[in-house]
Amino acid sequence: MKHHIIYLPGLADHSLRKYSQALLIRRWRTKFGIGTTFHTIGWKSKHQTFQQKLQKVLDRIDSLTAQGHTVSLFATSAGATMAIHAFAARPEAIHRVVVTCGALGRIEGVAQHIQDDNPAFTTAVKTLPQAIAALSAKARKRVLSIKPLSDTIVKLKYMEIPGICYKTQPTNGHARSIIGSLTTYSDMVVDFIVSGK
Repeated sequence: MKHHIIYLPGLADHSLRKYSQALLIRRWRTKFGIGTTFHTIGWKSKHQTFQQKLQKVLDRIDSLTAQGHTVSLFATSAGATMAIHAFAARPEAIHRVVVTCGALGRIEGVAQHIQDDNPAFTTAVKTLPQAIAALSAKARKRVLSIKPLSDTIVKLKYMEIPGICYKTQPTNGHARSIIGSLTTYSDMVVDFIVSGK
């Protein structure tokens, strides 16, 4: 299989952090011999609705699938909401989904200022229960949530969906754990995508 991973970052994808994350995911091409794409969602941009941002992800999935790639999603933080929505929309086209520090909980767990600053993310979280409900029990087994030991940005209880797989990454903190998944613990992500382990 020609594996290709689309990386969906969190709310900081407008900042300088995106460049370091894009570089790290690109290095997986050499390290693991797989294709990777860093997909900027543009969470803070109010020029497009959530549905329009989702459609761009779906278009990229469709394009890679048409080229013969086996497409999986790796998402961090807020990007997890986009990954689940995309998986619900393309369950046959997406091989597996992995999220680290994934914001998978209800809107009550999102601070009001974050909702105000990121309307597309707010819509994504509010409509996430419908996307989750659309996933079959078999599809959920193709989703892995990697949880750190602690996280003050996204609480551990909001990183869960009934019926999916879980692993614990021995890191503390939101940003540190995300970087950990892109570097030291990247095998945890790729092993699940390639072999389901």
